[in-house]
Amino acid sequence: GTKVASALSWLYGSFSTMTWDKLWLVLIPSISLSFVPLIWAKEFNLVLLGEDQAKQMGLDAKRFDTFMLIVASVLTSFCVAFCGIIGFVGLVIPHLSRMILGGDHRLMLPATMAFGGFLMVSADLLARVLLSGYELPVGAITTMIGVPVFAYLLIKRGRSYDV
Repeated sequence: GTKVASALSWLYGSFSTMTWDKLWLVLIPSISLSFVPLIWAKEFNLVLLGEDQAKQMGLDAKRFDTFMLIVASVLTSFCVAFCGIIGFVGLVIPHLSRMILGGDHRLMLPATMAFGGFLMVSADLLARVLLSGYELPVGAITTMIGVPVFAYLLIKRGRSYDV
């Protein structure tokens, strides 16, 4: 009964089990850790130049990549632990942000966070109002939005690489 419902809720991604007590447990570390990439945005731009270029500019790209991978993993772990698996947000939103704003991480990182938050609030709202008396999993909504958008991005990007 309840354990199966909780497991399915987590597997499909949902905010329905989130309470104010749980919210603070995920919000405080998530917001705190979100500042790390924002502070290091210039270094992300250096990594785009390549490992050799970044090293010449004084950045150990491998160490930086490892550090940011750890930060991203911890951030993801907090969100997944409390809300479950919510697909396509991390795939689609950064690509859309880059298409709209270009590659400068000083602009792209905060915009990606804002766009991702907007998508999650919108998906949660849709999940609550689409079927009267029943809340759909947020992961189902993001998948319905994310699959066609991601397919479009793959096709568009594929065409842009044609020589």
